[in-house]
Amino acid sequence: MIKVSIRKVFNTKFKNCRAIEVTGIKALDNVPKEYLQGYPNCFKHEDTLIINESKDKKIVLKTGEMYDEEELKKTIKVINKCGDRLKKINNKIRCSFVSKPKAIRI
Repeated sequence: MIKVSIRKVFNTKFKNCRAIEVTGIKALDNVPKEYLQGYPNCFKHEDTLIINESKDKKIVLKTGEMYDEEELKKTIKVINKCGDRLKKINNKIRCSFVSKPKAIRI
């Protein structure tokens, strides 16, 4: 699960005076090794969400910071891809761990 809570803020330093403030981040800080070896991936470290879009591109979201509205929309799309990828890997791990019941004759 990855959840980023936001609120809209009026700020003259941003384009069209529209800014988005990150008010909270909920994400796993302990993720499968397989997940971190591929891209995109993201994880939480303290009050920061670290998003690795590719080997060379990293995005950092921090609670309390303000971001451009368009920039954050693009980042949220990457976060959704990260969440979908994590879900597939967790389902794969879960399926390999759970076995079908077997009958034993005594």
